[in-house]
Amino acid sequence: MPTNINGNTGIDKVQDGTVVSADIATLDASKLTGSIAAARIASNTIDSAHIASGAVDDAHLATGITASKLTGALPAISAANLTAIPAANITGTLPAISGANLTGLTSSFSGLTDTTVSTSDPAINTNPSATGHIWVNKTSGEAYVCTDTTTNSNVWTNVGDGGGAAGGVVASGGLSYSHNGYHYHVFTSTGNFVVSNAGNVDYLIVAGGGSGGGGIKNETDATVNTGGGGGGGGPHGAGGAGGAGGAGGYLAGNSLSVTAQTYSVVVGAGGSSGGNEWGNRGTDSSFNGQTATAGGGGGAGAGASSLTEVNGGSGGGADPNVNTAGTGVSGQGNAGGGATQYSSPYGAGGGGGATQSGGTASASQAGNGGNGSNDHAAWVTAISASGGATYGVDGYFAGGGGGGIGSGSAYGAGKHGGARGSNNTSNGNSAGGSGIVIIRYS
Repeated sequence: MPTNINGNTGIDKVQDGTVVSADIATLDASKLTGSIAAARIASNTIDSAHIASGAVDDAHLATGITASKLTGALPAISAANLTAIPAANITGTLPAISGANLTGLTSSFSGLTDTTVSTSDPAINTNPSATGHIWVNKTSGEAYVCTDTTTNSNVWTNVGDGGGAAGGVVASGGLSYSHNGYHYHVFTSTGNFVVSNAGNVDYLIVAGGGSGGGGIKNETDATVNTGGGGGGGGPHGAGGAGGAGGAGGYLAGNSLSVTAQTYSVVVGAGGSSGGNEWGNRGTDSSFNGQTATAGGGGGAGAGASSLTEVNGGSGGGADPNVNTAGTGVSGQGNAGGGATQYSSPYGAGGGGGATQSGGTASASQAGNGGNGSNDHAAWVTAISASGGATYGVDGYFAGGGGGGIGSGSAYGAGKHGGARGSNNTSNGNSAGGSGIVIIRYS
């Protein structure tokens, strides 16, 4: 007689399909061998409570798990385990994720390795590591891209004007600087201003200053690129001292139209010094139809053919023998100073400056040079802040030279680039200062 599954005799429990859990509660596991066909297990009758922890290995999870079977929250998993997931297996919308969980990412523009956000503009000596570096001036709104990383001669191309306007002047030439939304091109010698995109520019044009008259050897010359007048010399052959050179004309303007073409920029030289003669006029400076007139030379005794040399942007000072001071050009300069007497100490007049006439010699003192102008000192400051030189003298240009004196030491003082006068112990006249041209646009 066969036994039932509890070891009892009979098969009635198996035959009628009424085996209940009580009949297998104490069943020895060794009695269960082989496998149960899937057809014997009703759908959805085995839940997680019937599966011991860790009892299902990876091989049994390889395929066939539908998304509807994965409900609830998934456990934390290392990102290192999320590799080689085919894009086709990622469908639908990803859930929202806190930014706090995205570590190692740059959260600001300034945090990138090839960008700079600053309150100032880049300079030619900023020296980024590579071209393409982006520089943003958060104060002015200007943006620049470095297109040339030559050490201490960087080129930064403006890609925004801070005001939201499109276009604007694009140009090259001279020494280029950018500061607080403006571009500056400085010409200390003659060159070309090449415009590739039209617009309007502001300008400062200073002509070369005249040299001083009189004397028999050179003294200290006027400061270069200021348009300053040369100093007057001491005693000369015709008697008395030499008048001072006048400053080069100081001409400035705004909103001058430029088109896409090449403009010649002429920077005038200062008048050359000579011995025992009238001073020489400087040379005009010019740009785009605007011309600053050269400074007049200082007087030195007789010589009608030399009288025209004393007139200029600012006039040269008179010598005490002839007492003919040069005239200045209205809007560019002023007249030279006169000489009151042809007797000891034979003082000569000072050269005219951009904002003041040359000083008239007194009975005991030669005339001082006239003051220059500092109307464009802010330009000088901006250029210097961008790595350029400090042009002019304390922001001034076009000061007159000091008059010479025949005896004693009361020679005239030069002003703002103009040279001082000479006396009977250091009796040379001096050359005028060369001019300068600065072009600015936004």
